[in-house]
Amino acid sequence: MNEKIFGEAKIDIAKKALTNYLTTREGLGAEDQLAMVVYPWNNFMAYMLYPTFSASVKPFTSRIDELRAKGPSPMGEGLKLAHDAAAKSFSDECMITLIYDGEYNQGIDPTEVAETILERGTKLEKIYLGEVAKAIGNSVIRALDEKTHSKTTVVQTAGELYGTLITQHRMLAT
Repeated sequence: MNEKIFGEAKIDIAKKALTNYLTTREGLGAEDQLAMVVYPWNNFMAYMLYPTFSASVKPFTSRIDELRAKGPSPMGEGLKLAHDAAAKSFSDECMITLIYDGEYNQGIDPTEVAETILERGTKLEKIYLGEVAKAIGNSVIRALDEKTHSKTTVVQTAGELYGTLITQHRMLAT
């Protein structure tokens, strides 16, 4: 996530979009609940914010500000933690949105976890942050798309990522 797109690091693009999404709360309803799972420096962490309109987003956005791209990418473990947190915390239909750069270099195979998530009835949306040309040849993206029977959305800017998050949330609400 330290790789740059148009001169800006992918992690910074993601942080801008996520902060904007939480700050504006566009598309979110009073009953919506959010959680974020990150895996910096081998420490798997889940941050919860729910319900979104009764709580301040400041603690959540400050966690986003602290994110740094460093170390391995245990995508499978991150997906498993997200699903486990959702299963324990959310009572209604939920969706996991994976924002990634196509790198998976440690731990559980993310395609196995994705298959389990879908079998249990949770929706899984995938957003690749990077260049379109690199997405086409990426084996992780291809494997996840095949296993989930859905296409990964490719974005390159904070605005595109923000718009995709809103669109995905609206799809869940319908």
